[in-house]
Amino acid sequence: MENKWRLDFLILDTIASVRRGLGVNELSRMLRGRVSKVKLIEEIRKLSEEGLVRIKKDPRHKQRNLIVVDEKVLEAFDSIKINEETARDIGNLSEKLRSYIVTCSSYISTLTDPIIKKYATYRLLRQFSELMTSTLGVKGEIDF
Repeated sequence: MENKWRLDFLILDTIASVRRGLGVNELSRMLRGRVSKVKLIEEIRKLSEEGLVRIKKDPRHKQRNLIVVDEKVLEAFDSIKINEETARDIGNLSEKLRSYIVTCSSYISTLTDPIIKKYATYRLLRQFSELMTSTLGVKGEIDF
């Protein structure tokens, strides 16, 4: 995965995981120091210019803005997801993973937006990494 997209995709993943959207401070906390707030704001501005996120007013707080992902990002996020049943059923894991990878690959091949295609590929690799990390009992995230 290209390094220039790794941070952007991590940001998109984090925002997509919270449907209502996130404020900058909340997003920064969720990223646990992986990026400075100044860099985070730069990246959000860039993602907004590319149409991958949008900024909306928080209906619960008139001075706060929420960052939400675009529908095409949300669709990729939802389409590339290992369900908990697959993760728990270790006995049948290899067949379920094969099926999952085939399904995700088929979905990715239908995407026409090159950035969304890269994001979906990132999601697939990250989901697989998280599954393998939890299955093997390894602490931390595998870097790809």
